[in-house]
Amino acid sequence: EVSKKSDAEILQEAIMSQRAVEEAARQSAEELSQKLLPAPASCAGLVTSVVFAVCDTEPYPEEDWPDWTLIASADEQACLVDAFHQTNAHAYEVRGETYDQEAPTGNRMGWFISAVCGASLFTDGVDYGAADASLSDLIAGFHAERAESIFKVRQSF
Repeated sequence: EVSKKSDAEILQEAIMSQRAVEEAARQSAEELSQKLLPAPASCAGLVTSVVFAVCDTEPYPEEDWPDWTLIASADEQACLVDAFHQTNAHAYEVRGETYDQEAPTGNRMGWFISAVCGASLFTDGVDYGAADASLSDLIAGFHAERAESIFKVRQSF
């Protein structure tokens, strides 16, 4: 006589398998969220003046951010867009989602740059408004501060 699994046994195995998948995903997200991201290579040698200049243009609520690209050089734009995509790709990965990289809107970049400005409050060697501090250090500080929060690390811009 061939021994067949009952419906209850099949269901129990499926539930156990699903729990194992969920636990593996949770552990992966936890490990990813604690990973400290470095600043993008495109930021090497750049200074923080651009970030604080953009933050100085923060609009009133319900208004759009001014065009930040008028303030930032081509190199600064490349750095900030690279950091934007790096941050979003990481947040999506932590959430178990796929990030489709697309050109960010001015408002999305404005809010991202504003968050980077705020990281100066937690970043050694970078005072808020300091024009000549390392932009790479500030972005690394931004990532480190995000990694300390289970919520921030999942947020994308």
